Amino acid sequence: MSPTRTPSLPEAGRHQEWVEGWAEAVRDSPLAIGLLDLDTMAFVAMSAQTADLLGTTLDDGVGLDYISLLEELADAPQIMALLRSGALDGVEGRRRLRRLDGSVIEVLSCGRAIRQEGGPCLALWVALDMVTQEDSPAVTADVLAALPNQLLSLEPVLLHPAFGTVDHHWRIAQLSTDVAELLGHPAADLVGSSILDLTHPADIGALLLAFAQATSGIHAAVRVRMRHRFQSWLAVSAVVTRLNDKTSTPFGFVLGADAEPDATAERQRVAELERRLQHIGEEVQAAGVDRVLGPVADTLRVPALSELTARQWEVISRLANGERVSTIASELYLSESTVRNHLSAAFRKLGVHSQRGLLALLQRD
Repeated sequence: MSPTRTPSLPEAGRHQEWVEGWAEAVRDSPLAIGLLDLDTMAFVAMSAQTADLLGTTLDDGVGLDYISLLEELADAPQIMALLRSGALDGVEGRRRLRRLDGSVIEVLSCGRAIRQEGGPCLALWVALDMVTQEDSPAVTADVLAALPNQLLSLEPVLLHPAFGTVDHHWRIAQLSTDVAELLGHPAADLVGSSILDLTHPADIGALLLAFAQATSGIHAAVRVRMRHRFQSWLAVSAVVTRLNDKTSTPFGFVLGADAEPDATAERQRVAELERRLQHIGEEVQAAGVDRVLGPVADTLRVPALSELTARQWEVISRLANGERVSTIASELYLSESTVRNHLSAAFRKLGVHSQRGLLALLQRD
């Protein structure tokens, strides 16, 4: 067996930034959320609501052993072993927990592994509902039934998709201009702000669970409410993907309008929506969010990137990946002249005059 390699300082620093980014989101959450070390099942961080739920404090809660709180341990070791091995990415269900004052609560919770290549694996724990010994377990039925509708397993069909990335501290680093049509905010106004602050407080847990799911190497989709410039909240569908946790922007996302057909014609309207927007879903699936966003430089370094539309963003990203204009046109079902028009518009916004200048700008350190 080869000896364990100690991470170099830069690599160790990246791991620490990754952990601290997740811990920051958990500590600031208005919901009952905790961050666990998957190897030890000890809390790395928790929100104030979780500390209250467990009868502890924020300081004393760090290092608290989650397994020691469980009233029933029958399947816990097997579940934890599956999570650590990668055979299981998430678990949902009710657990009886003994608080530090000795009282017992029953919590409907969802756990999701957060995986990091070459670094510590974490787990996100979200309390969805809680009943005391005197309460009826039936109060959790609606929450449990609604969960599959909130945490989707497939990418939704998106209207007016806007592409973006977030950094380790959940700040929006890149965002296409299409977000103005979706949320009413100019992209430049949202770059640098937290995607968690943009999300309805009650939906932050679902969004973080989707980001956690994306660390297992798959796209994750979720419906959440986001702040609109001209109204309180707007329901949107979000597809998130992992880019590279060793870079400054570990996650990419696509936001789209969340159509809600009326109950009387739900199937017909959904089918029609899918037919009309099928090409959008195919493009997102074929290109992959990481392929679209991966080569693009940070908007914080190149502010003019915030002026690009999602289509212009995708065209220059494909060009940066080495694709020719003819290939881009074929895969996006566009004419070559249309692709060149998108490139010309992007060149003007970015202040470059050629493909070489564009590539130099995107690849500059």
